[in-house]
Amino acid sequence: IKQNKGTPVAIERHKEHESALRLLHVLFSFANLREWAVWCTSLSRLLTAGIPILQAVGLLSHQIRSPVVARAFDAVTEDILAGSSFSGALKNHGAVFPTLLPLLAEAGEHSGKLEVMMAELGAYLEQRAAFRHRLRNALAYPLVLVLGGMAATGIFGLFVLPRIDHFYATLSLNRPPLSLHALAWPALCVFICGAWY
Repeated sequence: IKQNKGTPVAIERHKEHESALRLLHVLFSFANLREWAVWCTSLSRLLTAGIPILQAVGLLSHQIRSPVVARAFDAVTEDILAGSSFSGALKNHGAVFPTLLPLLAEAGEHSGKLEVMMAELGAYLEQRAAFRHRLRNALAYPLVLVLGGMAATGIFGLFVLPRIDHFYATLSLNRPPLSLHALAWPALCVFICGAWY
């Protein structure tokens, strides 16, 4: 533009497939929290060692295995080469990265302590990953109980109940009606006792 002696009047960034990326980010996680924690911690250590941000991002761009994230980091590198800040480049592709990453990167750039902010974010994401792991382990047993109760109810309704009907029919008797509550309450009691234990 300077060589042609032109003056930019307006600059608009073209965001290709931004809404699609955001939808995919909601439905599927491009990279888990532990991978992001390792990435932020590694970035902090590289910056502390004096490696420039562009080179550090380039070294870590393929550490996360997701191809979507790898392409986003390539775009971030191009934005930085074009003159954008690290936080600004992350915000341009915010659908892929964790929500706190561009915000804390911006705070670190303004305070001059980007490596400290990345280390704090890495520690926070590691704690969240550990909490999510414990939560999944805690919910696994009740989930097994629910699925087991549903399977037992289905087996009873499909295989046991017809044989009981056949037995009553051979004796020319009418089977007493089994309501849904009669089947649901025992299963609910078993689930509550198992969850309490």
